[in-house]
Amino acid sequence: MAQAETSIVNDIMKALAPHGVTLFRNVKGMFLTPDGKRKVSAGLIAPGSSDLIGFRRVKITPDMVGQTLAIIAALEIKTPTGTASHAQRDFVQYIAENGGFSGIARSPEEAKIICKIPVD
Repeated sequence: MAQAETSIVNDIMKALAPHGVTLFRNVKGMFLTPDGKRKVSAGLIAPGSSDLIGFRRVKITPDMVGQTLAIIAALEIKTPTGTASHAQRDFVQYIAENGGFSGIARSPEEAKIICKIPVD
């Protein structure tokens, strides 16, 4: 049986945390308030925004005075047979082209590669 996407998300968050990567689940959608009178949007509602959004702490080279910066990380999580939508592929490509760590991951190992963390 294939691993459920939620399980993969949890495994990735747990595997990357010790390596300076902080990720938050980006639950997207529209919900009704408890009284049923208003719609409320949740999550980063950019088209195709990734399942996990956060940052990786990166130590800058000595020519930049040794500062540590947080660089955005956006991971779209899929099961081994899952397919990313066009909007999801566009989103991860946009983040990557602008200096972030971004891609489609199906396992903690793939997520580490995307975030440039050595795989055990």
